[in-house]
Amino acid sequence: MINLSSVNLTESEKSLLERGLNFCPTPQNIDWNELNADLTDFKRRLRLKHYFHENNNNEHDNTDTNTETSNKYKKSSGWTPKRGLDPALDSYIDKVEQDINNIQPTKITDNLTNDERNTLNQLTKRTDIIIKPADKGSGTVVMDKQLYIDECTRQLNDTKFYEKHDKDMTNKVTKTVKDYLQYMKVNEYINKDTYSYLMPSNPTCSRFYILPKIHKNRQNPPGRPIVSANNHPTEHISEYVSDILNPLVSKLPSYIKDTTDFLRKLSTLNNLPNDSLLVTLDVSSLYTNIPHSDGIQAARKELNKRTTQQPPTETICDLIDIILTNNNFEFDEQFYLQKHGTAMGTRMAPPYANLFMGDLERSALDKTAY
Repeated sequence: MINLSSVNLTESEKSLLERGLNFCPTPQNIDWNELNADLTDFKRRLRLKHYFHENNNNEHDNTDTNTETSNKYKKSSGWTPKRGLDPALDSYIDKVEQDINNIQPTKITDNLTNDERNTLNQLTKRTDIIIKPADKGSGTVVMDKQLYIDECTRQLNDTKFYEKHDKDMTNKVTKTVKDYLQYMKVNEYINKDTYSYLMPSNPTCSRFYILPKIHKNRQNPPGRPIVSANNHPTEHISEYVSDILNPLVSKLPSYIKDTTDFLRKLSTLNNLPNDSLLVTLDVSSLYTNIPHSDGIQAARKELNKRTTQQPPTETICDLIDIILTNNNFEFDEQFYLQKHGTAMGTRMAPPYANLFMGDLERSALDKTAY
């Protein structure tokens, strides 16, 4: 736990925060409504698993970038197989339900002390500090709220990247997305189920926040900008584009899956010359610094290599452009639009950035004599 605020934290506050932001306090009471909802969902999944068990061994691995062959973009029907298809399954479900409904709550052993429990209630009501996870590592950072706001405002005032607006643009963005999805449906680039899944439903404006980079400056850390795009009008089309781009990333010459893959590739190298230099590169604020035209062109090159051009490359590029140019969000009751780069927080950002870097690496190596 790193306290960068002007507040002197109590020992109880320190003890609580040092448990980490993923620590789950023991619930003080059983939420029977939630428990019954979970039980209903459990029974339904069991019955569906039984009903479709013959199909479980017939699943195929779709390695092509055409996501239309998948059922992922089909909304759940809510249908549940009826009782009586398998007496053994019915008996098991009845027994589980009986055991749960007959639970006699005993004294719950709390994993917090009384002081920590009181402290937790007090911390949730404080408005003078901001508690965030560190950008890297597992640390918890406490900051003065005003300093946090000042760092966010500093970044958002950079007119190269952001543009301030007088009102929320979400309705306008929603119309743009809906109109283009209608175009895709009419031209049969997507089927009815995919169209229904991708259509925005009760969309909301994204929210901007930062994660303190204490590894850069421990006393006055800059913030990594993140835009939470949950329920944004472009959320589902960004997921759709991500699913199409991800398989292309794994085909890049420089692609490394994980540490094991990296070590395996190192082992295949022959002895290097004595004057060889091992070099690593890092891009400062990669996501926000990718020019739209260059990023889309990099994606276009890889999309054109697909064996199945459905949806067409230019259609996917249009979706990428819509996502990039309609990243509107809210911070501190002010509305903004990102003008440059892509946001960390939208689903397509990682594969999009990887394809851009792959193209940049290829271009750099082509200009190098080796």
